[in-house]
Amino acid sequence: MIRKIFLGAIGLIAVAAIVGWFTFGQSTYKRMQRVGADNLAADYALQDDSRVPKPEPQPRVIQTRNSLNNVYWGDTHVHTHESFDAKLMGTTVTVEDAYRFAKGEALLSTGGETMQLARPLDFVAITDHAEGFGVSTRCDETDLTWFESINCYLLETPNPMAFLLLRTIVSFTKSDVEKNPDAPAGVYQPEVRTAKGRDSWPICGRGEGGVLRCEQDARSDWARYIALADAENDPGTFTTFAAYEYSPTLPDAGKMHRNILFNGSDLPEFAISSLEVSNAIDLWRGLEETCTGKCDFLTIPHNMNKSWGLAYSRYTYDGGEYGEDE
Repeated sequence: MIRKIFLGAIGLIAVAAIVGWFTFGQSTYKRMQRVGADNLAADYALQDDSRVPKPEPQPRVIQTRNSLNNVYWGDTHVHTHESFDAKLMGTTVTVEDAYRFAKGEALLSTGGETMQLARPLDFVAITDHAEGFGVSTRCDETDLTWFESINCYLLETPNPMAFLLLRTIVSFTKSDVEKNPDAPAGVYQPEVRTAKGRDSWPICGRGEGGVLRCEQDARSDWARYIALADAENDPGTFTTFAAYEYSPTLPDAGKMHRNILFNGSDLPEFAISSLEVSNAIDLWRGLEETCTGKCDFLTIPHNMNKSWGLAYSRYTYDGGEYGEDE
């Protein structure tokens, strides 16, 4: 009897999988294949560059310093292949590549297209997700367990389907606003008030010492970002900021991300991410505690249209009014 029930359950699962594939899976797979990294070269081959206006690269203009009158052009939100979302969509640009591109050098895209700015930038901040610091470091090591190897493969291999799956999982995280009808609009709901912790990464949460190892790797990665920014910084010509993106998620695929830029020589040894703190107030407090001495920081929110009102709220994450301490 038990055997029949078991076989029947397996049969139902198989039927559901087949129906799901023909109902949703095939169309989704084909759609993702059209935007996947494997199709970039074919897509570029269809492009007629002769029909696209191509401005001649302009030399860098060095302006006489005037803090009240000069206009400088730069970018404060740049991702490289070290951000898992960029990597899953086929990005292969390294941090070093990003700096070269910002300074006006030409790069070859994954699909074979030459990319170059018409004019070098005056400043740039490479803002890869701090939540991913240390992950690639571990994935590059040779003593991975089979569980880590599988997770590293999913995170390190360009695959739009994996990106879509992650987006879908986040979308299924629903807000509990209906459970709190008395809560004022624009207040963090309970499920996003608690930081997830480093052990939420599968390769950090398994095995003895996994979390500590990931924290140490994250520190090493952040130190490398600082060193690269310092090496590229040329005051008066090309300014770089050590930076990263703080990337907490919200229910219903929302986000409350901030790019954090630093200036100075006494920068924090650890990049505070949403794995450590879940809200902006705790982030600011952590930055004030760790960015001391010759250190200044600036946090810049982005995609505020997907913050579900929190970016514009009169209330703190716990429903209180903002005060001087916040």
